[in-house]
Amino acid sequence: MVLILSRHNWYPLSLARKRRAADEPIPLPVRGRGWVEDLADDDWARSELRWARGYQSLYVHLSTDRGHTFEDTIKIDTSPYRGGQSRSGVVELRDGRVACPTFEYKKAPWSTYILFSSTGGQSWDPPVLVAKSPDLSFCEPDIAEVAPGELYCILREDLGRYLYGCRSLDGGHSWSVPEATPMFGLPGDLLVLRDGRLLCTYGRRIAPFGIRACLSKDGGLTWEIDQEIVIRDDLPNSDLGYPATIEYAPGRLFICYYGQEPDEVTCIQGNHVTLT
Repeated sequence: MVLILSRHNWYPLSLARKRRAADEPIPLPVRGRGWVEDLADDDWARSELRWARGYQSLYVHLSTDRGHTFEDTIKIDTSPYRGGQSRSGVVELRDGRVACPTFEYKKAPWSTYILFSSTGGQSWDPPVLVAKSPDLSFCEPDIAEVAPGELYCILREDLGRYLYGCRSLDGGHSWSVPEATPMFGLPGDLLVLRDGRLLCTYGRRIAPFGIRACLSKDGGLTWEIDQEIVIRDDLPNSDLGYPATIEYAPGRLFICYYGQEPDEVTCIQGNHVTLT
């Protein structure tokens, strides 16, 4: 088992200010501006929190007993990108490699990139850029191998809220320019079903709030948006999403996500779905 986690340095404001003076990049949550890295002296007084964040990296935790215990911890060199964050975990490809889609954790525009390991997570190749745009905010990627050596990547895009997709035909060494899909939501979770269809599950953060999914019969080239699957449309607000889907029997899915109850308690929820 390969588990990848991002790690940050967290500093009290007094220490963060000293490290910033020593030229360490320090993002600060400035009131009304979000996380800001280009700081003026008076920004420290407007911090929304009493601490600031420093950059670290991605760390791999390896287990040989299906996660009961973890033995090795390995730091991944993500240069030239400044750290990373992965929301979807790793994917084992047909050629035996392990792939981890991630994105650079800094202010937008983010660089979305992918990491590969041919040694079961013990060592990692240099990052491969998947997507970056000066006009669009791509982040939180997920990938699926839709044919041998053919990878499809779904990308969150914060400005228009439609999911974008791009493709590699050479095992992830190069990627096409991202194109908008008809799926409105974020972020996306991909699953190749046992019958070969590609499923994308995503959260809908405008009314009616909920969780939706869409199918593709051609590996993400086209999506059956006219048959969009409404899993939930009764959640109370936009604080929801990040679905993860498994197919535990042919055509039978369990979809897990987070959302709020009517009393505003945030919790993990799930639905069983049977596909026809």
